[in-house]
Amino acid sequence: MLRICIAAAAVLTIPQPTSADPGTYCDGAYAEAAMLVDAALADYGTLYSGGNHWHRVDDVGATLDLYRFWRGLPDIGLRRFEPPHPSREDDAFSHGWIWEAEVDDVWARARWALSPEAPANAPSYDVVWAGFGLDILTSLGPAPDWWHYADAFAELSDWQRWVADAAASEPAIDWLQTVLAASNAPWANHWHLAAGAHESVLGGHRRLAETATARFEAGDGIEWLVAAEINRPPSQRNGSVDHTFGVLRREISDCRANPQAYAAYAVSQVARDRHSPVEAGLFAHLPRTVRSAIAANRLYHFAIQTLDAPLEDAEAALAEFRDLAPDDPQWLQSVDLAQLYTAPTIDKVPLSDHAYARRAYNLLSADDIAALAQRDGLDPSLARAAFARHVALENWDRAEALLLALQAATPDRAEAIGRTWSLNLPRPVRLALIVLETPNLSTVITGGERWGDVALLYHQRAIAGVRNLPRDYAHGGILQRDFEVWLRLPQRWRAYRGMRGFTIGWIGRESRREPAFDDGHVPAPSLIPDGPSARGANFARLIAWGEIGPLAGDARLMHTVSRVIIAWADESTDSVWERVFGVHRMEAEALAVLIRLCRFNSCGTIGDEPAQRHAFELLHTRMPNRVAARETPYWWMSPEGS
Repeated sequence: MLRICIAAAAVLTIPQPTSADPGTYCDGAYAEAAMLVDAALADYGTLYSGGNHWHRVDDVGATLDLYRFWRGLPDIGLRRFEPPHPSREDDAFSHGWIWEAEVDDVWARARWALSPEAPANAPSYDVVWAGFGLDILTSLGPAPDWWHYADAFAELSDWQRWVADAAASEPAIDWLQTVLAASNAPWANHWHLAAGAHESVLGGHRRLAETATARFEAGDGIEWLVAAEINRPPSQRNGSVDHTFGVLRREISDCRANPQAYAAYAVSQVARDRHSPVEAGLFAHLPRTVRSAIAANRLYHFAIQTLDAPLEDAEAALAEFRDLAPDDPQWLQSVDLAQLYTAPTIDKVPLSDHAYARRAYNLLSADDIAALAQRDGLDPSLARAAFARHVALENWDRAEALLLALQAATPDRAEAIGRTWSLNLPRPVRLALIVLETPNLSTVITGGERWGDVALLYHQRAIAGVRNLPRDYAHGGILQRDFEVWLRLPQRWRAYRGMRGFTIGWIGRESRREPAFDDGHVPAPSLIPDGPSARGANFARLIAWGEIGPLAGDARLMHTVSRVIIAWADESTDSVWERVFGVHRMEAEALAVLIRLCRFNSCGTIGDEPAQRHAFELLHTRMPNRVAARETPYWWMSPEGS
């Protein structure tokens, strides 16, 4: 089970909402610093802003701008990097243009950006060489601090050996390598990912933190304080560094700190907040990217630590989380998920449009889904699912009670539903006919915002048009999967598309830099208890095991509908007189629709044969002259897993 090394105060000390921002704080003294921090952290949430080069052109221009800022050098705007166009073969920026250069040539063309005399308006060609060139010069290696003892590794590339030599005399190369290593640490974006780190990885980051601390204390610059702090493993403390940050915090609060100190404090606080939470008053004045990272980490920690806790204080805490970004739909839906996982009763379950929340609703009882559907007005998809589930479970009275809600949720079919319900037929038959006649009426709840989860996108596409609850919902495993994806655990990274622009930014650094984990797995709390004394989420108490098992088994919607419709058609045509003098148009049309639906949905068996075959034989032997029979020349085997 996951254990997070963080003071309890970090859970409860939730930053309070305020209208202040870095642009107005201390009369705007820190506005430029906040802008530079946001530029560096925007892509991946880490100080090292470059990529790993295989998917597109990345750069470290924004990181270099901060480095120059901390060194007291003029801002030359390296963050305005624009990648070269890849299709113009005669252009100096054609595809592969920089890869053909030698390492010394790249360094010669890029190093101008580190010079005090660097021009403020350099040509875009030079900006590309600086941002892109210094990104590809630096690289990950076999250990976090590999370049400090490169002779120990036999498999280094020529470029890596050049970096190891250059770092000994070029502080900027050494610093870039150090912050690159920090940006690749398992906990770089999310504190709880430290749980899966190799001890050798932890040791490498400890050494980097110690070396950077020594350089800061030797007067090499505040950028080394930042490098030390973001490399420090969660379990490592440093009293002198903590004291320094305490001084910085007080000076920033009093507007006495210089902008460089503000930027150093802001970048470092993403990592420090796990053990030294920033006060609410100062939180509002941190850069946007820093506030976002801190808030997300606190929310994850809150959700993990309160899964099975009494929620007397949780509602207030969640309300404060919600108020941090009341206009950000993605943030609000993330708070909804935390509320869902910790909700002990149905009235505490939020009505959310997050895809993970809507998947979780599938584990509720039909009555709870119906109640949720009526929350704050009618939710059409939930109302339809609740009705379908009661039909599948043969809860005829409860299904009838939801007819008005079904009509409101399906306005284009409301009149047809009313006509079918007014027929002089047994109640189960009328309800089964409504299921057949209402397009896409299903017991499975889908949809919602996926926020980059491609695996869930493919799953939802695969079950589009399926009316039965899939079997993989029956054991509740989808709840654990979605929880772990939401927590960004490495074993779930393949749920995200690997290309920039489609991958959630917070995942970008970990998934593409391949941080070291023992087995690629970080343990997480189990939402569903695996024993009488095991811990589970509050939400697990709401799972309707007695319903979802049958709904994914013998009580699947189309199984129930098949039994009802076939029994009705059989009974109404079981004598010669009924077949000769009866019209039976409705029975024939219902059987034809059933046969078509069974092509894509498991419809069970009647006796020893598939229900749709039984329906086909019934249609063609007893009602062969009906139009529906002539228009249904085939029957199909159904996908039994659906």
